[in-house]
Amino acid sequence: MVFGSVCVLLSGVLYGLTPLVTMILYADGINTATVLFYRFLFVIPVILIISAFKKRDFKISCSDYVKIASQVALMSFVTNILLAGSYNYIATGEATTLHFLYPLVVILISVFYYHEHLSKCLLLACILVLGGLVCFMGKIDSGGFLGVIMASLSSLSYALYILRLERTRLNRLDPAVLSFYISLTIAALLLLTSPFIGAISFHLTLKEFALFVLLGSMTFGALVLFQLGSRYLGSRLCALLSLSEPLTSIVVGILFLGEPLLFSKVIGAMAIMAAIIIVTLRKSKF
Repeated sequence: MVFGSVCVLLSGVLYGLTPLVTMILYADGINTATVLFYRFLFVIPVILIISAFKKRDFKISCSDYVKIASQVALMSFVTNILLAGSYNYIATGEATTLHFLYPLVVILISVFYYHEHLSKCLLLACILVLGGLVCFMGKIDSGGFLGVIMASLSSLSYALYILRLERTRLNRLDPAVLSFYISLTIAALLLLTSPFIGAISFHLTLKEFALFVLLGSMTFGALVLFQLGSRYLGSRLCALLSLSEPLTSIVVGILFLGEPLLFSKVIGAMAIMAAIIIVTLRKSKF
């Protein structure tokens, strides 16, 4: 329980740090499609280098790869495209907040579709999370309706990603091997769809190359840690504990991106932290 919680919390922290690197790349004129492409492409050599020391076997069956591509990687790809696309219509803070409704979506699907039990502790955690996210929301004008839809759908696609990861035999694959095939498939999908979502630049400066290596390493760590955590905790607890990501993003935004520290965000952060503590220190199964 403790090991799984630490893995998911650290995964959220790594994901929460990625906007800082991404903003530096955006400032250099790199578009969203290029950032997403290299973010997952650069995960592959990191995995291969690390795995070379442990002599991992990357052979998987055709049926396993079909499941990875059609159920897990596809959902992650859709999530990234929808969330990145929503930034064109609403502020990144509001988009991220709507995306992080996915823990509640995971729980709703688990309860109403898979008929799992909902305890009082988990219900309280859900209420705290919803209240905390509301505190993060800013003003959205009428022109941002499409952005709201896209960000909300990204929470649904990511919830499906988490649930499929838990409820298929893919969860028993080596996390590094699974991350390798997920990243490879997403990079290929981004390359194939680049004429529609934005041209990918193949000319990188040394600074940009180094930043993408860093981004790929962080993505690799976050993917592996989340997959490890899901083995011990299950989809619902993983979804709630991964809320360490927006908390990290807020801290990074205040310390490095010059974003204001608002009282409403402090209240929201405290509510989410309380939900995480309730989940982590629970004594009975949900």
